[in-house]
Amino acid sequence: DEMSDDDAADILGGLDHAQQEEILSGVEDRADVDNLLQYGSETAGGLMTAQVVAVRDTATAAEAIEEIRRQAEEVEDFYEVFVTDQREHLVGILPLKLLVTSRADRPVSEFMEEAGNRVGPDVDQEEVVHRMTRYNLTSLPVVDDSGRLLGRVSLDDVLHVVQEESTEDML
Repeated sequence: DEMSDDDAADILGGLDHAQQEEILSGVEDRADVDNLLQYGSETAGGLMTAQVVAVRDTATAAEAIEEIRRQAEEVEDFYEVFVTDQREHLVGILPLKLLVTSRADRPVSEFMEEAGNRVGPDVDQEEVVHRMTRYNLTSLPVVDDSGRLLGRVSLDDVLHVVQEESTEDML
């Protein structure tokens, strides 16, 4: 219950299904962990966390700030705010500086940035590392085939992959 969903999925991923079910049966909110367990451990889906901070593209700056405050209580660390449409499709990324300095009634759709860098959940972890280092990203959104936001891969997850790959190469 106290672990982040991606760390819990990493640990449970090494167990057989019966052991996973035994442990998860006592977990109050297991939906995110169950979803993450469906992806391979060396894919974007296996690296990602479902814990994201997202606001609707129809929100004003004031509404977005309130929504971020509400979500921040549940999300451990976040560096970017994603903007989604009514069907939860990723449409942009909200620069915090512009959010804080914008008029309260200004729609976020006017100043959000395009979410050009994104990956599908089945993309190999090495490609995730490549994109994040090439474009100097702190997190990378993971979307399904229709563009619906599933989660994000964070910098700390990528650092673990780099360390594992380096160790593997040295050995």
